[in-house]
Amino acid sequence: MSRYVGHSVELMDTEQRQLGRMRIARQEEEVLYGTFVPGPAFPSVEQLFHAFEAAVEVQALHVIETLDATIAALGLYLQWPDTREPIAVQDVQIWSDSSITCRLCEQSVAAAKVVSQTKSLRQIAEATNRRT
Repeated sequence: MSRYVGHSVELMDTEQRQLGRMRIARQEEEVLYGTFVPGPAFPSVEQLFHAFEAAVEVQALHVIETLDATIAALGLYLQWPDTREPIAVQDVQIWSDSSITCRLCEQSVAAAKVVSQTKSLRQIAEATNRRT
C-alpha cells in the first residue's frame, strides 16, 4: 500500500489558490487515483477540465495536447494538511464524475513554480502548435 493512499490533500496552483481536495484511493507507480471535491478557486479553471474531457471523448489529439499544456502551466501541486512539503504533480485530469488522476513529479514544487512562471500560456500553446 502506498504512503499516499487514504489521505486527503488540497490541490493548489502556483498562485496558492485552492482548486479542491483530492482523496487518494490508490496509487500505481507514480500515478495517483482518487475523488475530487471542488474548492473555492475551481470555477476559474473548471472549463479547462471540461474541454479536456470533451476532447478526449472525440480523440481530438491536437486539442488534448494544447489543453494539457495549459493545465500544466497552472503549476499544480498537492498540499498536505499537516504542512509537509508540497508535492508537484503533472498530467492532472479532473473528470465530470468527480474522479481525478495525476502523476507525481520528480521536481520540487519550487522548481515547478519557476518553470510555470517563466512560460506564458501563449508560449506553451505556440510550442504545442509547432509540434503538430
